[in-house]
Amino acid sequence: MINVERGSRRGRGSFSHVDPTSIPPGLPPTNENLVILDEIKKALFPLRDEEFAALESSVLAEGIRDPLVVWPREGQLVLVDGHYRYQLAQKHGLPFKIVEMQFASLEEALAWVDQNQLSRRNLTDEQRAVLIGRIYERQKAQGTRNDLQLVVKMTTSSGSAATAKAIAKSTGIGEKTVRRAAAFAKALDAVKQISPKAAERILKGEVKDAITVLPKAAKDPEVLSAVAEKIAAGERSIRKAKTEVERKIAEKRVPDLPEGKYDVILADPPWEYEFAVSDSRRVENKYPTMKLENICSLKIPAAENSILFLWVPAPKLPEGLQVLREWGFSYKTCIVWVKDKVGMGYYARSRHELVLIGTKGEMGPPEPDRRPDSVITAPRKEHSSKPEEIYVIIERMYPGARYLELFARRSRPGWKSWGVEVD
Repeated sequence: MINVERGSRRGRGSFSHVDPTSIPPGLPPTNENLVILDEIKKALFPLRDEEFAALESSVLAEGIRDPLVVWPREGQLVLVDGHYRYQLAQKHGLPFKIVEMQFASLEEALAWVDQNQLSRRNLTDEQRAVLIGRIYERQKAQGTRNDLQLVVKMTTSSGSAATAKAIAKSTGIGEKTVRRAAAFAKALDAVKQISPKAAERILKGEVKDAITVLPKAAKDPEVLSAVAEKIAAGERSIRKAKTEVERKIAEKRVPDLPEGKYDVILADPPWEYEFAVSDSRRVENKYPTMKLENICSLKIPAAENSILFLWVPAPKLPEGLQVLREWGFSYKTCIVWVKDKVGMGYYARSRHELVLIGTKGEMGPPEPDRRPDSVITAPRKEHSSKPEEIYVIIERMYPGARYLELFARRSRPGWKSWGVEVD
């Protein structure tokens, strides 16, 4: 027989841990079995092996000091908090105390469970984010419902902004962090459907960048599925997995190069950076990149006499010159785009980008009055977007030519545009 001492406590409006001193002393023992609901059990984060071993040593030496929290429901006592202590009590025949808490519904009990777990000190960052995300979604969905009485009192405003503000205030974190946690919790739920093992590794904190990058991967089901498989197989970085998956998908989606021959070619390859996976100032999380050898191997539909304008970030100048040669062009000069805002960089923070100019065959220079300034001064826009001035310059240099843009991000009248981002 397991000795059980009973006490009672109303659960509504309180998120604090149960205080054993609030239980009336000297209650008679009972042998009531506790009911474990799958919904509540699944909402709990498991202890690590070493944590469970430490708990077992503690209860064997000192007994089960803290009471188990139960919910009287339909003539049964549903276990709400203390699942591992209850497991050890059954295993070793140890006595324990219980305290009853009243909940209006299972959803209200789950709300209490989430908030109660949030005060655990041994949570990983990922587990804490999931709890905050679940609390956020629960409060946001509540609206005018009155059956979730354990929810943190919100302001008189409504909507996701008010919800984030209320939770941020109660947890001491920023509103953006709350919304980021909600996005992460949703993405992790999707991962669980694909691979429970991957979700488990993420929750244990075994995978880097999960809170910030997993929601981005979840925007594309194909990407998320492949990322989950990689994580389940042992990959330790969401960002690295996402980058590799997106690259492979992009390679599959790349259309065939256009037929025909073109006199003037403008290209903006998605250069791969060696530091992109490990450095915090990453490029590859913006768009899929290509390996240098894959860029070099492209069969460019250049006319026998043609000219190439090749966008190259300053750190990739050697690679740019290599691509220019591999595509059959001879380097002539370059144009420099000077930006209005400073960017990233290891040795110098970059504020410019290069357009290498190379020719093939007998392609000559433009007429003297059509030769541009070698400097473009234009503001930066969205990531990787290039200034419109480059098109104006090229069209003025070689009017009426057959224009081709490689790795285009949008179409332009008079140009043949090729790239995965072109509609």
